[in-house]
Amino acid sequence: MDRVRIFISSPGDVADERQRALAVVERLQREFADTLILEPLLWEQEPLLATADFQSQIRSPADFDIFATVIGSRLGSPLGSQFTRRDGTPYSSGTEFEFEMAVAGHHASGRPELLIYRKNPPAEQPATAQLEKVSRFFEKWFPGAGDPAEIGEYRSFTETGEFEELFTLHLREMLRRFLPRPNNLPAPISSFVGRTDLIREITGLLERSDTRVVSLMGPGGAGKSRLALRSARGLQPDFADGTFLINLASRQGADVVPREIAEVLGIEPGPGRSPMDAVVEALHNQEILLLLDNLEQFESAVVDIDTLLSGCPELKVLVTSREAPALNNARVIRVPPLALPSPENTDFAAIRDSECVQLFVERARTIREDFELSQENAGEVLQICHQLQGLPLAIELAASRMRSMNTTKLLQRILKGGLLRKIDVNISAAGINRAGSSKVTLEIPDFRELVATQLTVDFGDGSEPLQLDLGEYTPGADGSLTVTLEHDYTGMSTSGVTVAVEVRAAGARGTDEKMLSA
Repeated sequence: MDRVRIFISSPGDVADERQRALAVVERLQREFADTLILEPLLWEQEPLLATADFQSQIRSPADFDIFATVIGSRLGSPLGSQFTRRDGTPYSSGTEFEFEMAVAGHHASGRPELLIYRKNPPAEQPATAQLEKVSRFFEKWFPGAGDPAEIGEYRSFTETGEFEELFTLHLREMLRRFLPRPNNLPAPISSFVGRTDLIREITGLLERSDTRVVSLMGPGGAGKSRLALRSARGLQPDFADGTFLINLASRQGADVVPREIAEVLGIEPGPGRSPMDAVVEALHNQEILLLLDNLEQFESAVVDIDTLLSGCPELKVLVTSREAPALNNARVIRVPPLALPSPENTDFAAIRDSECVQLFVERARTIREDFELSQENAGEVLQICHQLQGLPLAIELAASRMRSMNTTKLLQRILKGGLLRKIDVNISAAGINRAGSSKVTLEIPDFRELVATQLTVDFGDGSEPLQLDLGEYTPGADGSLTVTLEHDYTGMSTSGVTVAVEVRAAGARGTDEKMLSA
């Protein structure tokens, strides 16, 4: 039976609402007794040391499943000096600290779910310093009328009974989202960093009735798969019949999409029936989300997906691909590298708060617990992230090297191009035609294993080197890539030309050079 941990946060001036909240939890526990165990936490019920702050003795609000806060005319008592934000500014109260920790957890992992309630002060209540803090708090997090979709459910109330009704309604609906749903999604092995806006866009589209397919497109290493999985986990409550990952990497053959779906879902086609017919029959009118990962290698998959969607009206599909598949009515979302400041930026706060640097620091800390971003190493970390093109996979791989290096040595290794792997490049060409153009063929055997590449080709005849973005190309079935280029050699007076090739990947470099005869 699943446990749902509920953190109830509020200052002491809304004690009645706290007790009503506890009563609601106890009532809903009886309602969900067969499926869920509810574990509320309230500070007045915890056996705590009188000599320490409450916040230092309990688990972080970010570790809970649901965070509910009720705020009235004050935010609460100030915290000790050991509680500060990353920029060094203090929290004005324990309630503010708990709320911001919960928001950070929600952005990082989707948990906790957030419920925020504001008790309207009586019209005759005079303005106080505490009331001003409350107003500034809500203006910061919920400007104007508020946006409940941003960070949770936000409502105001006047009477305690009104709060009890709202909290019962919201908590019951939220608990239904914790009921078990069929899925095969792998458990995350590390925290998810950044991409808040993209996650919101993806989930928002798939929650709409007029969206059936969302395609995440981006180069290798951009984090498409992790992003899709993070989004799919958040969407599980919306699909009563399940959310399933269909990993198409390294798959081959005809009917690969329906075959893989049938295998994952345990659908037996039976004699004389195609996998597609069996899948359509089994999934007809089922509320299911399918995550099709690594779709780019299957051209026939486009027809298969259209067939599935036509036969299964409640089915929705989330696709990852290096190139946009030609799916009917698909919403395409480009997944760019993680955002980061320019390499010349020296603003420590801007560097520290960038998604790339946050990812590097977090992964480095899993290797070295004592690693800290500082004024001294921030510039090097920023350069590392730029050299790795802001690609999450490359950044994670580089951060793993911090066990035996500092940032200075790591940057030096990356600049030399030998950090992650060596790239093989093979050049071939027909004879050079001095009267016109000739074709030069470049082969990269292990292209599929690379993390976002940039190709530079120097034809050795004084012309401007050619720059190609290999993220626009798709490898063959064996993972290799062949690129054929045409170059104009008209007017050459030499007997040959040396073609030099440099392939740069995130943290890797490969070169080749060949004399081509005229």
